[in-house]
Amino acid sequence: MSLAVLLALHALRQADRISLTVPAAGLPAVLREISQQSGVKLEAAPVLSNEVLCLRVKDVPVDDLLSRVALVSGGEWQVSGGIRKLVPSMKIEKQERDERTASRRRQFQAALVTFHEEFRKHPVYDDREARRALEGDAAFQKQMEQWEKGMESGKTGDFPGRPDTIDAPATRALYRILESIPPNDWIDLPTPARIVYSDHPTLMQRSLPLSSQAAIQRYVIEQRIWDRLVLPLVNEQIAKEGEAAVMGSPLPEQFKVNLAIDTTESESAALTMKLSVLDSKGKEVQNAEFALNEPDVLGKDDAKVAAAPASKKPDPNEAPLPSDETAEGFLRLISRARQDMNAPNRADLLRSFLPQITHPEQYEPLAISPGKAYVALADRLGVNLISNISDFSLDVYTATRKKPTKPSQFLDQFDEAKMAVREPGWILIRSVPIGLERTYRINRRAAGKLVRSVSESSGLTIENAADYVAGSNSEYPLIAWDSAFVSALLPGGGRVSSLTTKTDELRLYGLLPTEMRQALREHPIAFSSLPEAAKGWLGTLVYWRGWLQDMEGNGPEPTELLPNGLPPDGLLRLVSETVETIVVPLGPGPTGLVPNGPPVTAAGFGRILGGDAGSATQKSRASQLRATTAFQTGKSRTLKFRIDFAPGVAHDFELSESLFPPSKSESYQNLPLAFRDAVDRARIEAVKTIRDQSTTPQTVPPPQ
Repeated sequence: MSLAVLLALHALRQADRISLTVPAAGLPAVLREISQQSGVKLEAAPVLSNEVLCLRVKDVPVDDLLSRVALVSGGEWQVSGGIRKLVPSMKIEKQERDERTASRRRQFQAALVTFHEEFRKHPVYDDREARRALEGDAAFQKQMEQWEKGMESGKTGDFPGRPDTIDAPATRALYRILESIPPNDWIDLPTPARIVYSDHPTLMQRSLPLSSQAAIQRYVIEQRIWDRLVLPLVNEQIAKEGEAAVMGSPLPEQFKVNLAIDTTESESAALTMKLSVLDSKGKEVQNAEFALNEPDVLGKDDAKVAAAPASKKPDPNEAPLPSDETAEGFLRLISRARQDMNAPNRADLLRSFLPQITHPEQYEPLAISPGKAYVALADRLGVNLISNISDFSLDVYTATRKKPTKPSQFLDQFDEAKMAVREPGWILIRSVPIGLERTYRINRRAAGKLVRSVSESSGLTIENAADYVAGSNSEYPLIAWDSAFVSALLPGGGRVSSLTTKTDELRLYGLLPTEMRQALREHPIAFSSLPEAAKGWLGTLVYWRGWLQDMEGNGPEPTELLPNGLPPDGLLRLVSETVETIVVPLGPGPTGLVPNGPPVTAAGFGRILGGDAGSATQKSRASQLRATTAFQTGKSRTLKFRIDFAPGVAHDFELSESLFPPSKSESYQNLPLAFRDAVDRARIEAVKTIRDQSTTPQTVPPPQ
């Protein structure tokens, strides 16, 4: 052991025991406080400086405290020049990464067992099996028809069970080909991501293993049987039912096989696989799909969690955690889930918390909530607590505060998510996985600059949002408290700007230098002229994020459409830039007029007024808007872009901002004439549409 380490350890042994309460603060600030009390010189490596900790410890040895600070931060202490420095622990990161990989592998492989069960029941696909499948399907259809007739006549019965028949050849090929690909090749793909394997790969595809050739050869044999016996009957039945589409086409002599693996999460699956068989012109003639369920993985030390005592069931006599008026007011103001545009004290709350919202680099956003709740929890349980607080925990905590929360209920959310480690006298909570997941931290300085720009610009501008997203080290910015802070300052009752849902597009635009954004107003920009970062992100959107496909993965296969990567002569265009007037209805509040609805365009205004001729709900909305006597006016600016990748291959998107410069309220008659004319045109069109759908004549008054 080196002399420096011995001296540092000696200093720690001589230090007094320490008591410290920090609702939430950045790791550097926490270490400074510990240093001041203990006399030990401490600092954090830059990569750990964004970590946010909550501490509540009483009369504990400094070395015990520091070892646990390192644990929840994913770091380890190194001594140099009399200074103890907390640096990322390669051992912990590797251990956690290995545990995450092993857990995902176990769960995916368990799913694959189920995936192959039906396939193994029918290892041979021949004429006999094909005919048996047809007979089984026909019998099932008859049972379904009888069951549906019984339901129509009021009779109940068991839903028909699907017969145990063999899968189609394409599905069987997917099973076999997937078995030939090592799980390690795809099990650790990030989310979202998309890769494509092929037996004849383009530059943007991966080669299928040689072992897959046997599966493809077997597929050809089985598909020829299916084409001969099944396909004609299926297409004949579809034609009888008046459908234009056919169920696949016969397998051509020349074809290629692609297997796409997509980790874009949906409500039903975390990973989907699609086998596509293409003819020589790239047209899909057969396909098969399979989805694997979401594995329950949070990258936690399973052994420690398993050894930890489970939280007890709520005791009916257990008192809830005390409420905190400051925290409750803060949550009411900034929580998107609770935000109420008509809250009578919203303006007062905004004034009270304006310094915290506009200067998160000075006032830690998580100190009020949930930091205070962590401290209250430790006080109630009489334990020492250290938590690495997630930037997403503010919203999570809001959900738990919809009703008084008991300590056991509060801890349940961490125990179930495998984020809590119990030790005698201690609770350690690591809300943020370490390693790759560390990038999800919000940069407080950048967030403060963005939030202040909302006040300075009277709204969230496209340029400011784009710069913020492009500078973020997370692929998912504007989805935590940074978005909530922006929302709290927006006019129109704090409605979140539509820009917060366009972060992929904002990043692309933000990666363009200012002069290139200006140049787009004059001419399109070739891909070859884009900055490398912008080209890289565009490639990610196209090939890894399925930008040319819809949310269900339907659409052209990008690795086939653009087989050699992004074409240098592709073009990014600014198609149009439009500006239109928008208004926010105002209503009486405790200190004057306050927003009483979301921003609305002239067309939207007119459509609402036209609801006088519609349903009760439409009439109610029209009546409410017609009774409004004051409006705040603003401007909505929309940029429409088109990206031309190749002839017939393009992607369109738009970015919109809504700005409301401070101004006095206006009556409807004092709104711009062009706006009122557009309202009336939209109202008349809405009335006509409603009348065309109704047999009852309606008389609709114009706006007053």
